Amino acid sequence: MDDDRLAEFMQFSRKYRHKFRRIANATRNECQHDDVQNEAWILAERWEQAGTPIDFDNPKDIDKLFSFLYSKLVKHVEKKIRNAVRLDHYSYGDGLRK
Repeated sequence: MDDDRLAEFMQFSRKYRHKFRRIANATRNECQHDDVQNEAWILAERWEQAGTPIDFDNPKDIDKLFSFLYSKLVKHVEKKIRNAVRLDHYSYGDGLRK
């Protein structure tokens, strides 16, 4: 994307940062606000390369973008993570004994 497109995206991301945070919170802190914003940038770039660029001023395009982000980060990724074992936490009773 060119510099004008980047400026449009940055203005869009400032305007809708509350939606990025809402999606990040829905992931149960598996993603941060910046992660969701980066996914939006990647998705917008892919759509532009596919020949259907997103218009950051069009409410339909914005709704489509956020629905794709929510679906990808909350519904699909959350299903995989929900039953995963976290390696950075001890299970109850599995702590080191002294």
